[in-house]
Amino acid sequence: MQDKDTPNFKNCTHIGTYNNGLHIFHLKGYKPLAVQWYEDSRILRIKGSLPYYFKGHNFTYSQNELIETINNIEKLLCIDLWDADVEAFEFGCVFPVERKPIDYIQNHSADPKAHLGTNVMGKYKGYSKEWENSIMKLKIYDVVRNYTYSKKINARDVIAKCGYNPKKNYMRFELHQKQPHLLNSGKYLLVRDLVSKPFQPFLSKYLLGLYQNSLIPTKTIIQPVNKKDFASPDIMVSVLIGEGLTVQGIEKKAKCIIRNTDCFTKGDRAARGKMVDNILARVQESEESQWDLTENIMAALEAENREFNDNQQPL
Repeated sequence: MQDKDTPNFKNCTHIGTYNNGLHIFHLKGYKPLAVQWYEDSRILRIKGSLPYYFKGHNFTYSQNELIETINNIEKLLCIDLWDADVEAFEFGCVFPVERKPIDYIQNHSADPKAHLGTNVMGKYKGYSKEWENSIMKLKIYDVVRNYTYSKKINARDVIAKCGYNPKKNYMRFELHQKQPHLLNSGKYLLVRDLVSKPFQPFLSKYLLGLYQNSLIPTKTIIQPVNKKDFASPDIMVSVLIGEGLTVQGIEKKAKCIIRNTDCFTKGDRAARGKMVDNILARVQESEESQWDLTENIMAALEAENREFNDNQQPL
């Protein structure tokens, strides 16, 4: 903040002051925003979810609502936010799915080439999964379950009010960008950049690319006609494939175990290696995965882009 500019905190609740000159306030909304004022360095930082602050959920949140939210915060704090630096942001989309969301979530894993660590979000019992590194975090989750259990709101009511079918299952795929400057040629990304006309389609393309290049939907196993071709070992292989391994990966790991088991003779190793080959030969994978969400994400992003182009308002 420039010397002549001072935030107005009369609309905030004071939480505390620290020895380093940091003052923490809460700006009341559906969910409060944290407002941090570093008095000595005159740095103002606002942290929190803008959709949850503005409307209590993020099932839908248009660019016009983002503009309205920023204008609202500006008015309450008596400051200009459009030229502020963006330290982190989230961008995602919600889409309906035919099967239970938990099945899609369990059948997605990170591509090793993406260098993303996996957080299964155990407290949500498989209804949410995250992949993260120092640059970004990707998250896929069951919208209804997430709202109902972690946000304590009636998800079906929210879905209906947003004009969607409350009887359907919905999922959300989102990006939490920790280093926004990497998307702006190394330069600071400003708040006004988030609602600029080129940025929306760029983000849509970027998000879809992250899904296609960073995550792997489990290959669909072609069901055998004869039950004899689906014995217990075949079922176990299917489970491993469901955890994100490929047939080639399973073969490599299995034969590594065989080679390094000291009690096996040469004949034992050959026999068990042949057994692994026979089991894997019976497992047939389809070219397309029934868990692939590419088309769902594309449709949701295209709808958001149409809304943005048809209803964009000036700042």
